[in-house]
Amino acid sequence: IGQSGITLIDVHSGRIANSFTASGSSGMLNVVISPDATQLGAVTGRSVHVFSLPDLTAVDSKRHGAPDPTSAAWWDFDGVCVAGSDGQMHRPGERARLEPAVCVTGIGAHRVVVHGDKVSIWHKHRRKRPFGISKRWIEVKIDRNGRLLAGLPESGPVQIYDARTGKHLFDAPRDTINSARIEVGGAIVAVAISTGGMRWWDLENNQVLELPWV
Repeated sequence: IGQSGITLIDVHSGRIANSFTASGSSGMLNVVISPDATQLGAVTGRSVHVFSLPDLTAVDSKRHGAPDPTSAAWWDFDGVCVAGSDGQMHRPGERARLEPAVCVTGIGAHRVVVHGDKVSIWHKHRRKRPFGISKRWIEVKIDRNGRLLAGLPESGPVQIYDARTGKHLFDAPRDTINSARIEVGGAIVAVAISTGGMRWWDLENNQVLELPWV
């Protein structure tokens, strides 16, 4: 392969058997051969272009979805895989992958995994559909009944979400930024505050309680 073309060479004669030059290509990174050796895939910075062999007739073209793709790629019985800078393999047409896990928690039958700006909640062995959060969390807690979710962002105050619907309920005051401890139990959210002490939100009775350290 070259930067913008493919050349097939007959290994017996050493002569060029066929060639193809792409116009407007983002640059070819690699070529892969189908398991039955009837097709060739040219991997570029954005797409996988498929050609029949040995005539190099264009068959298909699809975006592979790999961010900043490397030259690592293969073609197995499930199709073409292209490696991205995120350390994962990507296939054309597949749904966007979640980012790597940042933090996890769990209690009872509930497990929570934070992937960048997305949260996945598992109940026993079943994962609910991930939902988005407005800030990236570095710590997360869920109550035993799987109703409330408290997250500590990289920057900003503690955030409270409804774990069942993914709805944002409220942000705690700014004295919870970089909180040393967050806990959730039933309808109670407890957070260590920067001025010293703890603050509780009783969401069932709509009360806020505070215990300063003396």
